[in-house]
This record gives sequence, C-alpha cells and structure tokens, in this order.
Amino acid sequence: MTERGDSRGFSPTTAAIFPLPLTAFERYMLLDDSPGYPMVFALSARLSGEIDRRIFES
Repeated sequence: MTERGDSRGFSPTTAAIFPLPLTAFERYMLLDDSPGYPMVFALSARLSGEIDRRIFES
C-alpha cells in the first residue's frame, strides 16, 4: 500500500475494510451461479448532479 492508498485507489481507511466478508447466503449465491441458472445480476445506475467529496468520503 502506498502512502495515499493501495493500487486500486482505496484510501488507507477504506483498504482496511475491503474486501468485505460475505454472509452465508451471499456465499451460497456466488457459488451456486452458473450460465444456465444465474444467481447474479448486473445493475446500472445513471446519476446526475454534483457530489460534495468531503462529505461523501467521511
């Protein structure tokens, strides 16, 4: 990890909690996924407006 964060761009505080552990149900859904019977889905969001980075990162 660098002084500003790790190579993925996480801050040192954020990098300390990721990756988040999966619950038993989340692990089941991940392991049971297959092309014929998908257990995951893609989500797309379109956002607009401005973000107050200081508040967002606190």
